[in-house]
Amino acid sequence: MNDPIEIAASKLAHLSKKWNPEITDHVEDIRYGVALRINYYSVVLGCLIIGFVTGKVLETIVSMISFILLRRFTGGLHMPTLTLCFFVSSALLSGIPHISLAQNISIVLNIVSLVLVLFFSERRQQHNLMGACMLIGSNFILNSDVISMSFFAQSVLLIRFGKEVKQP
Repeated sequence: MNDPIEIAASKLAHLSKKWNPEITDHVEDIRYGVALRINYYSVVLGCLIIGFVTGKVLETIVSMISFILLRRFTGGLHMPTLTLCFFVSSALLSGIPHISLAQNISIVLNIVSLVLVLFFSERRQQHNLMGACMLIGSNFILNSDVISMSFFAQSVLLIRFGKEVKQP
């Protein structure tokens, strides 16, 4: 375990068990939950800081929310380490608001995202696919470049290229 987020989570898990011996969860279970939370909040905070510095806070929030919502319905690729996940997610989600698209490109991205979700979604239950399609479809009405690119980025992460990486 060389990942800084995993190391911090492990230390916090051991401390919480030491400070409160009545906790019935195993240290490994606590570490797992703490690591995911550290990663999640780090990405959100990192993106918000970048959005604030670049003057794109609202667009960054829209980028994060649309990406996360679609990911909830579809699943997707996980990075090999949480620290790599932090850097890739922060760069992707805070970079999207700085790209402008022509309206026809935004529509094409929405269509491609729909197709990718239908073919590659990990969560094949009907309600997940319907939710994902309705979510992407809503952007044909909203016509947001940021949402189109967030949906497209998440949809591309559904494609399995070579070796699959399991979530830590």
